[in-house]
Amino acid sequence: YFWYFAVGCAAFGSTYAPYAYWYYKVKEPELWRASRDRMFPVPNRRTEVFTAGTAGDFVSQQIEGKKFHFYFGVVARLVALIGHMIPIILHLVISYARGESTAFDINDACLQLFQEMGPTYVKLGQWVAARPDIFSEELCAKLSTLFDAAPPHSWEHTEKMLREADILKELSSIEKEPLNSGSVAQVHRATLRDGKPITSSTRSQALSVLDKDEMLSFIEAEEMVILKVLHPDIHDQMLTDLVAIRYLVNLANLIPGVEFFSLSQNLEEFSSLLLSQLDLEREADNLQQFLHNFRYSKNVCFPIPVLDMSTKSVLVETYEVGTP
Repeated sequence: YFWYFAVGCAAFGSTYAPYAYWYYKVKEPELWRASRDRMFPVPNRRTEVFTAGTAGDFVSQQIEGKKFHFYFGVVARLVALIGHMIPIILHLVISYARGESTAFDINDACLQLFQEMGPTYVKLGQWVAARPDIFSEELCAKLSTLFDAAPPHSWEHTEKMLREADILKELSSIEKEPLNSGSVAQVHRATLRDGKPITSSTRSQALSVLDKDEMLSFIEAEEMVILKVLHPDIHDQMLTDLVAIRYLVNLANLIPGVEFFSLSQNLEEFSSLLLSQLDLEREADNLQQFLHNFRYSKNVCFPIPVLDMSTKSVLVETYEVGTP
């Protein structure tokens, strides 16, 4: 009987082992990829795809129709910028005349300038810190501290933006103390209201994202979410600063030899990139694009944006715990 059993096992194994191998190595991965394709299809974007360096004269597009008080603000910011730069320039000239080293002083002075001039210059400093191919490593290292947390805005502003977006009624709880604050926006943790899934049939149909029943397995009631809220008047403030910087760059371009630094081109690239980040609907679309692009990856995950609850000023997304 033992030999009958052994022969039977061998026959069974030789018959079904290839099928089992095919199923687990070929068919099951295909089914998994097909399910990921259904979960994260090509997104139906609400905003245009932004590519750095292709926006043209982006600032001029943004300031069309601006009134007198806007340009008064530009002049005020330009005066403030020049007022901050004059002591730095005088200090460098005096140090150079005395034969003293200015490298350490200029790095510290730039850091102080960016910190004191507000969020636009903090972003500019962050951009400089990320470009060691253009600027010195010492300056980039010094300005990398600008990536730390920025001062938060008041809870009253956050509450006002959430009410305008009609989001508060969807939440059962929200932490008034921000989880973190950046130069453009700050984030709060919140929990969805009991029995209120954030998916609607209109969202699923309009965006062709998922079947409603499938979507509920991803974003459910009582799930923790993140609320990203823009700082007050951040768009006009940054636009005012960018126009002021443009005027200063135009003056600098009158100096012989400065045109070789392509200041105007670099400023336009930075301006278009910065202003594109002030539209949180674009960020939600980009998150959807990331989810689609990395749908087959098991090592990377992204927050899922809640499109029904997100606007240009408020972004709602799932809370994901990451590892630095």
